[in-house]
Amino acid sequence: MSKFIIILSFFISSCTFNTNLGSYVKKKIHNDIRSSTVYVYNRNEIWNLKTINLGRVETNYCQNEKFGNLPSERELNKVLRSKTQKLGGNGIVYDSCESGRNYMNCELYIRCQGAAYIVEH
Repeated sequence: MSKFIIILSFFISSCTFNTNLGSYVKKKIHNDIRSSTVYVYNRNEIWNLKTINLGRVETNYCQNEKFGNLPSERELNKVLRSKTQKLGGNGIVYDSCESGRNYMNCELYIRCQGAAYIVEH
């Protein structure tokens, strides 16, 4: 029995598992940190502030399976905030999220957009 345990432990220790979980977690953490530094404004608020418009930011999602899980609007907005921060911005105005079926080889295609700003304080 002890030989079996030794052989089994050697076999298990020599196996490696290759996943993309590490890169997924790393990307999620980066998005969480970046997005936390960007404040969300509405259109009326942004006009009353001294800003520099950095342009449009957008993200999209393609659902390939008919009954797959969809990202929440909150998660999609977090990606928009992260992209704003990558441009050097600290403010965003969300524009819209649109979806369509059977578009660009996707069962469901979602695109969200916003405007990125540097807000001077």
